[in-house]
Amino acid sequence: IEKDITLDISRRLAKKLKDRLGFDVTMTRQSDQYVSLGGRKDVANRLDADLFVSIHANAAKSKRPKGIETYYLKNSNDRATLRLANLENGVDMLIRGDVSTDADLSYILSDIIQGQKEADSIRAASHIQEALVGEAKSRYADVDDLGVKQGPFLVLDGTYMAAVLVETGFVSNSTEAKR
Repeated sequence: IEKDITLDISRRLAKKLKDRLGFDVTMTRQSDQYVSLGGRKDVANRLDADLFVSIHANAAKSKRPKGIETYYLKNSNDRATLRLANLENGVDMLIRGDVSTDADLSYILSDIIQGQKEADSIRAASHIQEALVGEAKSRYADVDDLGVKQGPFLVLDGTYMAAVLVETGFVSNSTEAKR
């Protein structure tokens, strides 16, 4: 049921983005076909997309959970450790008189790009969450805003652009599933 709901949402969103805003939208799937999580981000990377939005419908064992939430990729613990190690190694090289290598420069540039991508993803997630919740609340009084969160989602990892995952509601909640 999730695949049908999310495909329907994605089609309607793509049409609105094209018709109302003139955006160039590419969907990772056009029909009821399976595309791996890696395959989805590969499409976006290959097309050099500006934004990648992965649309999902949440589910829970209980039928009570409800609400909308938007995620961005966060690997800060690993990146912080690598950054610290790079700084420590860099200082040691300078003391010994070694010159930075191309690999060091590549890492620094990659780190800057990743930091900017994360900031852009947070901004996109915040705008999407606010707009989605606002629109839903204009139609239904009992919409729960679960907020913007960080998470290690495979579908977002490895994207070269701002990327977010939107949980549009809970299909396990009969009211939200109907919406």
